[in-house]
Amino acid sequence: MTDELPEHIGFSQELLNLTQKAVETWGPMTQAAKAIEELSEMIQELCLMLQYENDLENMKGELADCFITLIQIAHVLDFEEFNEAMIAKMQKLHVAIADHNTAKKVQS
Repeated sequence: MTDELPEHIGFSQELLNLTQKAVETWGPMTQAAKAIEELSEMIQELCLMLQYENDLENMKGELADCFITLIQIAHVLDFEEFNEAMIAKMQKLHVAIADHNTAKKVQS
């Protein structure tokens, strides 16, 4: 894992164009409702995973649905600001992982 974080999160132009077109076609409120629906289905899959009763293929599809609808919401919010928030969250995660690994080494 590299210590350097990107300036932009890499999404394919095809995904960005398609998700922007979905927001333009159905509108932000409809896509927000769709995101809620997809996230709810993903929550159900995660609960099943915790009970060791999930279908991994179905879970992959639900995750893809969530990802696509959340990218649509990022367009609604302002994609560049979303990108900046992603970089900030990645940095926090990077620090948390480094701190965790340092603590594990100290305990050993």
